[in-house]
Amino acid sequence: MKNLPLVILAISALIFGSCSSPQGDPLDALYYNSFENHTDLDGFEGYAAQVSDDAPAGGADQSLLVSGGCIAPHFYGEIGPFDRDHTINLAFYGKSLDGFGGSLTLHVLSNPQERIDVLVEEKTWQLYERGSIVLPAGEILMMNFMSGGIAAATTLFDEIALYSDTE
Repeated sequence: MKNLPLVILAISALIFGSCSSPQGDPLDALYYNSFENHTDLDGFEGYAAQVSDDAPAGGADQSLLVSGGCIAPHFYGEIGPFDRDHTINLAFYGKSLDGFGGSLTLHVLSNPQERIDVLVEEKTWQLYERGSIVLPAGEILMMNFMSGGIAAATTLFDEIALYSDTE
């Protein structure tokens, strides 16, 4: 019985700590992408992205690798529109392979000042959670990925999830 708290802690970690998206069930997300194959890149444009075998522990097997060093954004896509207003929160894992860093920006297409900017500089997988921006019904979100800038750099992104406070 002395080890009962340790057993409960271990079981809890197995149940609640593995294979989950940054903020919860991907089925609850307005948008979720873990880049498990090249079709997960459909709908995005750019010249500097591919699927990578490097992924955060406890998640899936692939991630998005973005290599910069030229005209930005390096990879981008539109999300939406949605049928009603949402207050959007962004969650994802990121990792800078060379320490130069990259970024993920989310903004309302018709109002670029309504935005979330996240800088990724750590050389190990980190969870990034940011919010919130208001997305009116019928509007579109633009998701921009950067890695480095003019200088060549490589950044990984995974388990990107958009959640709504207004659900």
